[in-house]
Amino acid sequence: MRRVPQSLVLAASGDSERAAWLARLPDRIDALAAGWELEVGEPLEPGGTSSWLAPARGPDGQDLVLKLGWRHMEAEQEADGLALWNGDGAVACIAARKL
Repeated sequence: MRRVPQSLVLAASGDSERAAWLARLPDRIDALAAGWELEVGEPLEPGGTSSWLAPARGPDGQDLVLKLGWRHMEAEQEADGLALWNGDGAVACIAARKL
């Protein structure tokens, strides 16, 4: 079972939609890790309130970060923006998938 930072648990308190996302989160992390052949570490602490973030290693040994975010209006275009910037002044988005 993947550990979920307390900040995410507290943010989901009283919000049934976010709580449902949080309940599915460990399975989604495992599915993405398997599909992208990632070795995923422990989540970064103290963590945020709308995404789960952890260091990962790709199948080629590349150091990466796996981020799974709760879908909300403010973050809806994040992956598109990161792809556009392509690592110039921001992190490089290697892959993105909407679940």
